[in-house]
Amino acid sequence: MRHLLRYSTVFVLLLVCTLNTAEAQTRLSYGLHLSPEVNYIASTPKSGSAKKLTTGKSGMASSVSLGGYLEYEVIPNIYVRGGMNIAVRRHYYEVERRFEETDEIAMGENRITYYAIEMPGAIIARTNYMKKNDRFLIGVGGVLNRWIGDPWIENDFVNGSFNPEYRNFAKQTVSGFIGYEFELSRHSSMSIEPYISYTPTRFYFENYSYSDVVGEGGVSFRVRFDS
Repeated sequence: MRHLLRYSTVFVLLLVCTLNTAEAQTRLSYGLHLSPEVNYIASTPKSGSAKKLTTGKSGMASSVSLGGYLEYEVIPNIYVRGGMNIAVRRHYYEVERRFEETDEIAMGENRITYYAIEMPGAIIARTNYMKKNDRFLIGVGGVLNRWIGDPWIENDFVNGSFNPEYRNFAKQTVSGFIGYEFELSRHSSMSIEPYISYTPTRFYFENYSYSDVVGEGGVSFRVRFDS
């Protein structure tokens, strides 16, 4: 949490400098984004598991993040981006339970939701401006660090599921994205950036399997302002 507060202070100071210094006008810009996304979970049998009592299946859920960011043009058409996000992350997947006494099968679901404060970063390459001051971009980035609040968990079959040993959330992620940017006004532009992410998140609620987030992707809608 101390590192997060330190990063927040630096971010705010850089934003103030962006808005108030003449030198920054040619290099720094600032913006806001809204990024809805979906994630997919798949389950894998545990090695050496004797009794098949509860087994994870697959599932999909939506999440969203929003935040502010700064961009700095390092060399022509090459930028670095950093900022802060507030995110709501959700992970849902089906669970199968077998009752030993009757060998009957029941279906349920795990629903995990948490709030997070994130520190994303990225390196971006943009094309030259086209006729209408629009251009394409490509980049790589991810979440450099993430502070995760206490998760809200609904679990149909596992008692004591709030035990931290049942879950392993990703503190860092890696993303790749492409985008299209177009002019809104003389000093502002909007970009639409589809992305996919690698987010190593795992859940251990079931005795016969563990469940991983195997894919995550979404679209960022960004509005950027020249200082």
